[in-house]
Amino acid sequence: MTSIRDVHNVWRDSLVPASFRGVVFHVEASSRAGGRRTVVHEYPKRNAPYSEDMGRHAIRWNFTGYLILGDRGIGANLVAQINQLNLALDAVAAGMLIHPLLGTMMVMCERWSYSDQRQRGGYVEYDMQFVEAGAPVLQAMVDAGAMLSQNASAAETASATAINTGTASLQNVPLPQPRPATAPA
Repeated sequence: MTSIRDVHNVWRDSLVPASFRGVVFHVEASSRAGGRRTVVHEYPKRNAPYSEDMGRHAIRWNFTGYLILGDRGIGANLVAQINQLNLALDAVAAGMLIHPLLGTMMVMCERWSYSDQRQRGGYVEYDMQFVEAGAPVLQAMVDAGAMLSQNASAAETASATAINTGTASLQNVPLPQPRPATAPA
């Protein structure tokens, strides 16, 4: 009797093993969700709304995956496999997800659950939801009060210099020279 792995076709041969943070699992089904974030403005006594585009939604992936007892491709110890995948899904920060068809992506696991049944002994099914990690938007913090004070001081110094220069040339009086700093005794 031949196995499903012995039957070759282009689609099946192009699949790669699924994994999250290096922990491999099998995929029964996966889906992707996306779209646009919109705010719909509806006005009184007006029939036409205005929909405002607020950017792209974060992309989300849902996986139905599984682990099976005695799987030679992953490892034979099912309890160790469950523990490794649980730790990977609960880990802090983003991790690398490898999708069997789409390849690699940086994601965070939003939620997950697993279930097993006595009738299906040795088969553990996972439901996993991932969201794209993206990148933080770095914005410099500006102290508006300090910036205003600094600009006001610079403007005051520039105006005083301009006034002194202008009045000295009108009166034909030499400008006072700054005194050299003396060292303390």
